[in-house]
Amino acid sequence: MIRLFRNVFPAMMCVALLSACGGSEPPASNDSPAEEPQESSAAPAPVEEEPVAEAEPEHGAPTATLYRDTWGVPHIYSDDLGAGMYAVGYAQAEDRLPDIYDAVRTGLGRMSEIYGKEYIEQDTYMRISRNEELAQQQWDNATAEMKVIGERFVEGINAY
Repeated sequence: MIRLFRNVFPAMMCVALLSACGGSEPPASNDSPAEEPQESSAAPAPVEEEPVAEAEPEHGAPTATLYRDTWGVPHIYSDDLGAGMYAVGYAQAEDRLPDIYDAVRTGLGRMSEIYGKEYIEQDTYMRISRNEELAQQQWDNATAEMKVIGERFVEGINAY
């Protein structure tokens, strides 16, 4: 099931990485408490927290650092696309794992297996659409870079 997710959403993962990465160096840790909100319409700047997770390096492999700010928004810092996508997958699983599973089940036309008869019609349409077959064709024709993106993203989900 996760294989289909990897196959169907590589473009989404690339966009997520580009929007999540803000640079190559994490910000300096702010050990002081958050400032009190001021009387203005602008929201206070987020306070950086300690790293939540780091991609596990294998034999000197590049790493990524995942920070969560005061509001829980993930910030990912990495010089390597694969390590960055691992962190994106980890953060997404941490925040929305049930949604990931539901999206995969929806794409495969298998929602009724979990949620009952009310999803049979939707499942029928999704299976007629041949999503799994088409996604596999896309994956087979994907560039090496897109395969790295998809594989590392799924590794991050599985690591969570």
